[in-house]
Amino acid sequence: MNFSLTKEQEFVRKMVRDFAETEVEPLAADIDAEHRFPEETVAKMAQYGLLGVPFPTQYGGAGGDHISLSSYFTVLLADLQLGYRRTETEVPA
Repeated sequence: MNFSLTKEQEFVRKMVRDFAETEVEPLAADIDAEHRFPEETVAKMAQYGLLGVPFPTQYGGAGGDHISLSSYFTVLLADLQLGYRRTETEVPA
């Protein structure tokens, strides 16, 4: 059995990681400090097609499979956590 990611799954994984690094991480500390919901980030997620990963293209989704969706959440959450850990070291307790 082959457990390697397909090219499409690798693409989703890279796109999510890039998005987290360029769009989410730089704002994480400010969003936390301001106690606000990052509407601008969610709007960008929609532009990138990240909100519709598991939905069929005929309904406006990305047509991704469960592996792509899992990869999306795993990478995004891991990168968010890493970003928060970086800001924790910058903000005094």
